[in-house]
Amino acid sequence: MVEIKGLAQGFVDIYKNVRLVSHGTSLSISNLNLGCTNSSVAYAEYNVEWEGGEKIPDDILPGGQRIRAIGGAVELGESVILPESSNLVIVITNKSGQASSFSIRAIWWED
Repeated sequence: MVEIKGLAQGFVDIYKNVRLVSHGTSLSISNLNLGCTNSSVAYAEYNVEWEGGEKIPDDILPGGQRIRAIGGAVELGESVILPESSNLVIVITNKSGQASSFSIRAIWWED
């Protein structure tokens, strides 16, 4: 599950099976099964340099909901099954014309 939140309008583009040109900054990942001692084979980074890949359906963070159509927290969620040895790149483009915050939260399990 990939959950994307924003306080302003943004475009969300997701690419699969990209070629990593250079690594970015690593993010800490946590196993939500607190009783499990297995290490994850997944990793997460931001500010990576990549190329190629296949764009999968994109979406828009509308910049508000109902009476908050000019701002406020918005949310977009996608469920995907990612085969072993594949990857995803998620790109958020701020289209609001002002500085704003966005977040990406990925929740997964490994067999």
